[in-house]
Amino acid sequence: MEYPLKDKKKLKDYREEAEHLNCLPKLDYEKVLKLKRRYSRDLFVQDGREVLSSEEYIVFYEKNKAWIFPYACYCLLRDKTVRLTLETGVNSVVTMKPA
Repeated sequence: MEYPLKDKKKLKDYREEAEHLNCLPKLDYEKVLKLKRRYSRDLFVQDGREVLSSEEYIVFYEKNKAWIFPYACYCLLRDKTVRLTLETGVNSVVTMKPA
């Protein structure tokens, strides 16, 4: 399922950047994640109000609110205080550094 931006120039720019990243010989995790975050934020600015007020979202939230708020708090704190660096390869290493 696609969630296109209405701003055709931004959408074109995102698609070109994604195509470039997909052509790299090695996954650039940080650039991919940054691209996805920027796109998600633009999409939320565009459609967030409508989605959050939709019946489908309200039902989902009511059914799952016991874990959604604590998980959102965890994600906020994680993203504000910890930066993960992923090294790829046979001996993958995850290191945590203060942001």
